[in-house]
Amino acid sequence: MISKKNALIFIVVVAAVLFITGLIYGFNNKFDINEYLSILDSNNFLIIKHLLIIIICLFCTISLLGVIFIAIYIGFESISIGYLIANFILSYKTSGLLYGIITVIVNKGIYLLILLYLFITAIIYLKKHIMNIVGINKEYITDLLIPLLKKYLVITIILIIYDIFIYVFGNMFLNYLTFML
Repeated sequence: MISKKNALIFIVVVAAVLFITGLIYGFNNKFDINEYLSILDSNNFLIIKHLLIIIICLFCTISLLGVIFIAIYIGFESISIGYLIANFILSYKTSGLLYGIITVIVNKGIYLLILLYLFITAIIYLKKHIMNIVGINKEYITDLLIPLLKKYLVITIILIIYDIFIYVFGNMFLNYLTFML
């Protein structure tokens, strides 16, 4: 089976390749970045979207498809980040690059770390589940499912706090930094 370190290296390499793909796509297909900046003014509340993704990750992990789903979703986020940064660079040059990096760190930093953690959790669960099928471990509910549900509960609480913080302070901070552009 894959070790946690190798799985993390794999997903980071895939994310980096897809980030570069998003950059290339963004440089070739310009987007009006002012639309994105106007979304920041509307104080988008992403808690529903993030909770939905966490619930889907939980059900996919329990059904043993979590590793695949979370890897695809991390790839999607990587492409979108690359596309966003490329369009900031095209529109505002160096200051756009700096603002784009700050925007990604503020809006997606902790969320991406949570997704990486969920990917590792899905791999650990998959390993334990395979051991359970083979017959090494007989206590499915107490050894596998309850710790997984506890991890997802803690992650959900952290994500709610993060989304509320971004809703209250993050977009206000990014609107303040628009003078850089």
